[in-house]
Amino acid sequence: NSRWLKNLSWLAGLSALIITPLAFVVFSLVKISGASVIIKNNLWPALTSIGQNIWASLPMTGQYIDIFDWVYLWQHLLIWLWLSLGFWGLVKIWKHYPKLRLFGLSFTLMSLSFLIMNAFLYFPNLPSNEQFFYTDRLWDLAKLWLWPLVVLGLADLFNSWWQKGAAIKNIILAGVVVSLVAAFYLNYPRLDLYHKDTGYNTTRADIEAVNLIAQDAGDTPYVVLANQAVAAAALHEFGFAHYYSGELYYPLPTGTNPLYPIFLQAAQTGIPTREVISQAHNFSGTPLVYLVLNEYWADFDKLTEVAQTESSAQLEVNNGYIKIYRYDF
Repeated sequence: NSRWLKNLSWLAGLSALIITPLAFVVFSLVKISGASVIIKNNLWPALTSIGQNIWASLPMTGQYIDIFDWVYLWQHLLIWLWLSLGFWGLVKIWKHYPKLRLFGLSFTLMSLSFLIMNAFLYFPNLPSNEQFFYTDRLWDLAKLWLWPLVVLGLADLFNSWWQKGAAIKNIILAGVVVSLVAAFYLNYPRLDLYHKDTGYNTTRADIEAVNLIAQDAGDTPYVVLANQAVAAAALHEFGFAHYYSGELYYPLPTGTNPLYPIFLQAAQTGIPTREVISQAHNFSGTPLVYLVLNEYWADFDKLTEVAQTESSAQLEVNNGYIKIYRYDF
């Protein structure tokens, strides 16, 4: 019985390791969606990318000459400190509390599943900046399993060090204060030499823009090339009102909707020439294609200059904060 239970445990562990990647593969075969995956043919670039990400997370940021260097050093150290505390907690409970080993085992299996998905699976229907959306959630779930062990490890170290005299207590308190200040700063939107939070969100101007487009088009079918904030405004105002060639008339960045890649080609990787915009017309068959550019968008002036000459008509919202270009086909 003991051997049978041991084999069953190994089988359960192996199943837990592969169940999530396998589920993505199976559902991809059943139905194409934003979560569809393909198995990577070349493993080396994926392994290289994982290695580079691990290396980038190491606390090696060079010479510390500014307070922000120390704040972001804490960010680099945090994950490694957290893993170390979790490991220490696992060591402390391994002999005396065998039931708590489940937390360490679950963390290990989900972490390995996360690495397998990163190494072997690719999401063809997601843009490059969203390739890790699903796999990162696995890592977040894995970290939740380690939290009890982190707390146990931290409590054990705290109890051990707290009894070593006043000097150690002062060092601990100073470290806690500095860590809390750094964590407080890192948890809020910020703009500094290391990080820029854009704070993009759907605004009243976006809502006015989608209503203006609907008013301008009237009963004529149209599709829109815009960013996520504008698309969210359209969903808020009109819901899933129109579909052309089986896809929503506003771009959705996640899924098989081809409008968002065309928008990126027109407003991020390229310029909004008539040839680029015509891809939306060819796909949807609609005689009108609208391009929406928000003032905060990178290269806004350059893009609007091109769109001004290539488009058939121009509209604007909030004194030019949002510019809308209509391409007639």
